[in-house]
Amino acid sequence: LNRSVIYIDDVIDSIIEISRQWREFYPSVINMAGPHLISRKDIANSISEMFPGSLDYKVVTPDKVFYQARPQVINMKSLYIKKLLKRDTMSVQQALKNEYKIGGLK
Repeated sequence: LNRSVIYIDDVIDSIIEISRQWREFYPSVINMAGPHLISRKDIANSISEMFPGSLDYKVVTPDKVFYQARPQVINMKSLYIKKLLKRDTMSVQQALKNEYKIGGLK
């Protein structure tokens, strides 16, 4: 599956900013999406690169029935989140570094 994954801290910060800007913020509906279209394999690869030898995984391709209930790719862009947060959302790699306090973040 490929999705525009958003970091949970970006979701929380967005909720806080929406509550602060409730009367001024337009539109009344906002889609939240991360900056890049990525797969679960991409996430696993990022973890493996950051922590060599820590993750052992095997990619399994689902059968056709699996994709009847869900799209394989959802490439969503969030048109307003950057305006709301006054910054870019974090990539998965940045989020992992943030969570594991690597590279001076946090």
